[in-house]
Amino acid sequence: MNKIKFIHCADLHLDTPFSGLSPDKASVRRDELRLNFSKIIDYCISKEVDFLFIAGDLFDKPHISDETVLFLKESFNKIKNVKVFISPGNHDPYMPGAKYEIFTWPENVHIFKEKEITKISLDTLNTNIYGAAFTAPYTDRNLLENFSCSNSSNGSSRSASNEGHFNIMIMHGETISGNQSNSYNPISLISILNSGLDYLALGHKHEFLPPQKEGATYYSYCGSPEGRGFDELDEKGIIYGELYKDTLGETRLNYEFIPCSSRIYREITVDVTGCVTHEEIINKISAALVSTSDLYKIFLTGSLKCGFLLDLRIIISRFSEKYFFIKYYNHTTTEIDFEELSKETMLKGIFTKRMLRKIEDARQKGDKQEETLYTHSLLTGLKAFESEVFVYDNQVN
Repeated sequence: MNKIKFIHCADLHLDTPFSGLSPDKASVRRDELRLNFSKIIDYCISKEVDFLFIAGDLFDKPHISDETVLFLKESFNKIKNVKVFISPGNHDPYMPGAKYEIFTWPENVHIFKEKEITKISLDTLNTNIYGAAFTAPYTDRNLLENFSCSNSSNGSSRSASNEGHFNIMIMHGETISGNQSNSYNPISLISILNSGLDYLALGHKHEFLPPQKEGATYYSYCGSPEGRGFDELDEKGIIYGELYKDTLGETRLNYEFIPCSSRIYREITVDVTGCVTHEEIINKISAALVSTSDLYKIFLTGSLKCGFLLDLRIIISRFSEKYFFIKYYNHTTTEIDFEELSKETMLKGIFTKRMLRKIEDARQKGDKQEETLYTHSLLTGLKAFESEVFVYDNQVN
């Protein structure tokens, strides 16, 4: 059977600053991005692949550290029998003075340098590899437009017919439909349909997109192999693929999504309705957490019993040492009998009575904005009586 095997990855963003974390934890996360790439190299070895495709944004910026470059060169040297193809993206464009240009890379690594599509023919593997590069952070032109591998011979390192060959392209860009547009190589579905490719390995979107098909062309986003923020939730990974010809000579694809995240970003909502102690809330949070190594946004919601004042500092102290990173958002409310409270003759009761009068006046006028303002002021004032108001009361890192 005529078959080739590959790993498709993209958007590793090595040397990401992780500015939302403390300097120590940011350093840990940058190292974990490198460790993640080491996992990808190990998969190349264990799966005995022919190709490693890196569809852009290998770096978070064009000018990365020399340590990261050395790490990559050592990694590529571990898979000398694997052909590596890199298509620079909008974060790591092929520009004068960038690391892609000034360093000498191992012989098994090919970096596409031009916006125009070029072709490498590998007759021993019955494969033509096509690719293009971002040469600036933005391009509003569809680099795939008007391309067809049936009439393409540009940039070929050796002459080869497309007949009987696998035709694969590595490209960074954002697929569009209809009249949509963007500044990141807007790839139309019709241009994929007309390309004549067997497989289009895409990068730029950080979510995994299972292989789709336009005509005879498979295309897919592998997503990023490691989340880098709370806009990149859940497990991330890479694609292992096998292309082969069936008995009719048609190209078929078998694939596997391989999770490989070191840590996972998660958003969790914890309903604490009815809780009357911090211990109850802590137990509910503990039950919702998955792993001590992951990074969490926790939204506390629900209504607390009257008389119980939630102090996030207590919650933070319980989890801060054991868990890598948690950010809390307090969206709880408190069950309060305002009418009963307004009957008290102490300062709290007098304050409540006057605020309720203002809220009612706003309601009578139909002024929703003023009603909301006084309601919020009433709740904040009552918290102040209990010394519970913080500068940033709803968000604690």
